[in-house]
Amino acid sequence: MSRREVYSAFETEGSLCVFEWLHEQLNDVSSKHYKTAVDLWESYGSSAMRFIAIQAGCIVVELYQYCETEGNPFAHLITDDFSFDWDFVPLMCKHLDWKHLANDNQYGPGDWAPEPKEFLAIMTAKRAMSLDVAA
Repeated sequence: MSRREVYSAFETEGSLCVFEWLHEQLNDVSSKHYKTAVDLWESYGSSAMRFIAIQAGCIVVELYQYCETEGNPFAHLITDDFSFDWDFVPLMCKHLDWKHLANDNQYGPGDWAPEPKEFLAIMTAKRAMSLDVAA
């Protein structure tokens, strides 16, 4: 589990948004992330899920801040009509490796995070492929 004791307001917001997203998946049987959320909750329990959400929230904030950097090829993910809590967080959550994250959080050092550039490139490619299939 994450060993830090102090988090920024933005990391706290990110963690709460992640926890909220996970709960939404639990309540939506039609969600393609429903099984992942149920498996996580059944494997780790509510208390551990709070710590897992903290680590995931910090990852999401790091990814957001990476996207904000000037000249970044992923800056298009942040626009005026694309909110952090309702758009960015769910998009990132849909692509996180939840099993790896949860195992690291509960049994490892609790500091795993994907490399932002690689993660965003893979996520963007997967998203583009799913948009092409839907079209």
